[in-house]
Amino acid sequence: MLIVLDLDGVLADFTGGACAVHGRPHYIVTTWDWYKDWGHSDRDFWHPIEKMGFAFYPVYVKPYPWLDELLTLVKQFDWVLATANPLHPDLAASKVEWINKYIGKDAPVMMGNHKELLAKEGRLLIDDSDVNTNAFRGRGGMAVTFPQPWNKAKDNLKDRVGHIKRALEYYDDLLKRNKSA
Repeated sequence: MLIVLDLDGVLADFTGGACAVHGRPHYIVTTWDWYKDWGHSDRDFWHPIEKMGFAFYPVYVKPYPWLDELLTLVKQFDWVLATANPLHPDLAASKVEWINKYIGKDAPVMMGNHKELLAKEGRLLIDDSDVNTNAFRGRGGMAVTFPQPWNKAKDNLKDRVGHIKRALEYYDDLLKRNKSA
């Protein structure tokens, strides 16, 4: 099984960093387009983050406390980090620097905005976006939504890593049973 692992919202606290840049460091994010609650357009949201350039990820985006535990689970399988490619080149470089610091320079990384193109039998996406997990399944892959307040897995917030561990065990067992049948 190949694990396709999302970065922002799973390992990296992008929302916390973005809220801090917008002067709202204690804002609790509960919806996908949360910044629209502030009356911001997409452009209003991205402009100050893009102005931060290379500093955004290293300075503002913190690793979630479960990063090491989740990576330990995922690294029992073949895996690749699949993360959205920011439009601003300095943000892309900033994201790579963050990955090098917190995950490692040897981490397998794919940057792109269509994770579903990686979908096929035997591949499992772990992502905080319901849209991404649905699209991945729609292309023949398996997917589990990483619990966050803004998605359908929010009932598992108290045991995020346990939720993923159970999903990994389920899909690994399913693939082994299908292989032996």
